[in-house]
Amino acid sequence: MKKARSSRKKPMARISTGTGSFMALSVVALIGFNSCVEANMTNVPLLQLVLDLPELQQYYHVDSLPERSPLRLVCSDPACADASLEKFGVPVEVSPAAPEGDQPYLEITRFDQQSASAEVEFRYPVEGVVGRVSLSKTGDAWTVTEARLAE
Repeated sequence: MKKARSSRKKPMARISTGTGSFMALSVVALIGFNSCVEANMTNVPLLQLVLDLPELQQYYHVDSLPERSPLRLVCSDPACADASLEKFGVPVEVSPAAPEGDQPYLEITRFDQQSASAEVEFRYPVEGVVGRVSLSKTGDAWTVTEARLAE
């Protein structure tokens, strides 16, 4: 004679008030945090390539307008959070929102990264410039495959 199976399912996870659960949640949170940091670190070369586009340099005018340094980068995409970038020999100020007043800034309006390609769109309102950059990845190195700017 066969034994009848219970229709009750076993729980997938247990919640307890002990410190073991807290430690497990902490580890998961830290792994998630480290993944975010790693993702942002891998975006730095992409963003730096955009800032350093040869076609964009003529619009910065930092020699004649020193108040444009440091460069202010506006980007609300999580890819930009905590990005450590440099322009004009000083760190770039990265913010999710445009600065108040008439301070010039470069804004990333679209950031779409895949495993081996990326598209970045931006605008530099003070100069009336918009642009789109296509990038590709070979090995660990990103390169610009196409850059289009318009005034």
